[in-house]
Amino acid sequence: MNLLDQDILVLKKNVRGEKGSFIYFLHERNRFDEKSYREYFNSVINIVNKREPLDRDISTMLVKSYSYILRSFIFHLSPNDLSEIDKYPQESSSDYIENLNIVIESYFRGTKVDRRIF
Repeated sequence: MNLLDQDILVLKKNVRGEKGSFIYFLHERNRFDEKSYREYFNSVINIVNKREPLDRDISTMLVKSYSYILRSFIFHLSPNDLSEIDKYPQESSSDYIENLNIVIESYFRGTKVDRRIF
């Protein structure tokens, strides 16, 4: 399995909420897991930097996973919602959101992501 295939597998595992994925920790454990976030984030960067042209399946997975992460963060921050995320990076949450936003937008614009900005 080449590196791109491994990165796509990480994305798929997140979309499915499979055990050990970042979305698994958010959904099943109500926990922000830094290690699995980094794995997801780095895999998305690799996909963005290696993938052309746009692939509908990958585009769908990116949007679904990004959307789920954003909704989870919003629910956690809402005073009217009972959802809580352990180890939520309150002070730097906007950085996590902004970094994901930059990467996802880069995918749809067709531009490479310079890892040095993170």
